[in-house]
Amino acid sequence: MATVMVENILGGLVKRFRLPADAKTAANFCKVALEGLYKIYEKTGEQGDIDVTEAILYRVLLRDRETGKHFYLDFYAKPTVSEDDLKKALSSWTGIDEIIILDRRHMKFVHSED
Repeated sequence: MATVMVENILGGLVKRFRLPADAKTAANFCKVALEGLYKIYEKTGEQGDIDVTEAILYRVLLRDRETGKHFYLDFYAKPTVSEDDLKKALSSWTGIDEIIILDRRHMKFVHSED
């Protein structure tokens, strides 16, 4: 099944999420359901397109050893960032030192002008 990434912009807020759809179906959904502006990025295996965005999709578990509280974080990271640098950045941002990378997937998206 096709997967697209949608970037929804409303005021100063940006929300990004994945939809299990092709670009045309996602565009129809966005027109009907979303408020504000949106961009749709379609996954592609092609190389050499200047509109291709590459990223690493991470699913991370952050756990506070003292309180036992934890939460999951899904995000797209630059493909040039190492896992060590990523963990350091998350630790300095959250103050949590137990960071477990649960999943890591290389993704390629091409911008769709629908």
